[in-house]
Amino acid sequence: MTASSAPPASGPPRRSAALGVVTTLLGSVVVLIGLALLAAGGGLMWLNYAERDASGYFSTSTTALSSTGHAFVSIVDFGDGTGPMGWLPERAIGSVRVQAELADGASVFIGIAPLVAIERYLSGVGYDKMSSLAFASLRAADRHLTGDPAALPQASTFWVASAVGLGRQSLAWDVRPGHWAVVIMRGDAAAPVVASVSLGAKAGWVAPLGGGLLAGGALLLLAGPLLAFKGARPQKAIVEDDADAG
Repeated sequence: MTASSAPPASGPPRRSAALGVVTTLLGSVVVLIGLALLAAGGGLMWLNYAERDASGYFSTSTTALSSTGHAFVSIVDFGDGTGPMGWLPERAIGSVRVQAELADGASVFIGIAPLVAIERYLSGVGYDKMSSLAFASLRAADRHLTGDPAALPQASTFWVASAVGLGRQSLAWDVRPGHWAVVIMRGDAAAPVVASVSLGAKAGWVAPLGGGLLAGGALLLLAGPLLAFKGARPQKAIVEDDADAG
């Protein structure tokens, strides 16, 4: 009686085939992620080199603001998590710049100070308040008050940064955590205030992040095809490799 030989086991080839499919799919996913990283990195690098001005600021377009009051006040909080912009850590923006010019070319004042000091200075005075540093979100506040400021803005000592003069004025300030506000007034503290305003910010992380995304995307584009090629190798070659290894 002759013993019949058992059929060859089919487990390893099937497992190898499944592994090949998974590897091929993984390689394709890696390629897609690499392409996405390259696109994001390229966008950031373009933004860094095409959208910054000569001083290194990313700037908004000039916005015309008009108030029947004595001032514009824009609240801006950094790093404390409680104000309209409190979610933004102070290290995300190195410095901010506010530029303003009155429509009649008269002396304009730009100042940055603690919010409580500004509210005290403008107590009983009509002014317009912005809920954040984005001047597009202008909303009226205390317009029913008709009192005048107790002193010229440049005569006060609570400002951490200020600029005053005829024509277009520019004020740059290194960001610190806390409750701050930006004020734009006439140099003589009179009303109304009609001004053209633009905002700018420096963000030193844009170029490094863009470069990192480009490098990561390039590496993934190299690794993805290798994984896909390995997964797409003929099944016969995979089985022979397994046999040789055994």
